[in-house]
Amino acid sequence: MKKTHTLVSVLIGSLLVASSAVAAPAKKSKKPSESPSNAVLAEPPPMTEATPVEHVVPETEPTSDKDLVTHKTRFFDGVLLALFTNASIFNEAIRELNTVAASAGNSGKLSEVKNAWGGRLRFGTELVEDFPIYAVFGASVFSASKEQKMTSGSTSYDAKAESTMFLPTVGIRYFFSQQAFETYASGDVGIAIASTTLDGPNSTWPYYTKNEASGRGLAMGLELGVNIPLVSDVKLNLNGGYQYARVSTLKVRSSTGSNTVAEDSTLLTASGKKLQLDYSGPFAGVGIFVSF
Repeated sequence: MKKTHTLVSVLIGSLLVASSAVAAPAKKSKKPSESPSNAVLAEPPPMTEATPVEHVVPETEPTSDKDLVTHKTRFFDGVLLALFTNASIFNEAIRELNTVAASAGNSGKLSEVKNAWGGRLRFGTELVEDFPIYAVFGASVFSASKEQKMTSGSTSYDAKAESTMFLPTVGIRYFFSQQAFETYASGDVGIAIASTTLDGPNSTWPYYTKNEASGRGLAMGLELGVNIPLVSDVKLNLNGGYQYARVSTLKVRSSTGSNTVAEDSTLLTASGKKLQLDYSGPFAGVGIFVSF
């Protein structure tokens, strides 16, 4: 009996030692499983370092007016112009022609020139980098023509007084604003190249005199304008200003009929004044502006 009791005690002791050995590894295995999970939560991946959004935004912000729109270094515009001019000397020649025709018994008279119509083409290129000033090269044409059928008895004649002026110019244009709506000022200088024809009855009716003459002079102009967006780089141009364009001496190129004038002589009015072509005056225009 005593032997049995001793055996039971040994068995119970062995079981206790085994259970403690089993329990100890269980506690140790718990710590490693907790440690990795805690490390993941405590150390998130450095997302802000990989994508520094706060540093990207300032770099894309515009720093000048030039960056607010797509910067263009060249432009082209074409406009139709109305010139409000008082061609005093030319009109005096028309009045004298009418007086001569009337004294010869003709009915009808030529009307005087009050304005002229024209067109202009300009090309501009950036003159100073990153500054809204452009060199501008232009060409304008203005024309005025008056025709009238004059009749004396059974005889009639188509009297004509016409003139044309061509203005090649060079200048500068400054843009006050290069936003969607552009405003600008331009100034230019150039040459006025003029031609004229005076064709009408003279005092020895039914005879007539036709004189054709040409000459050169000085041209200058100032202009203010605005460009209004239409589509993409195309804009509507509205402008106005003042131009000086006068040819004080006209040389005869051709003279036909009676009372002709020698070629290369100075064309005079009936009263002996030098005939002048004056296309000076205020103007207004509308056209198309294209930047590229």
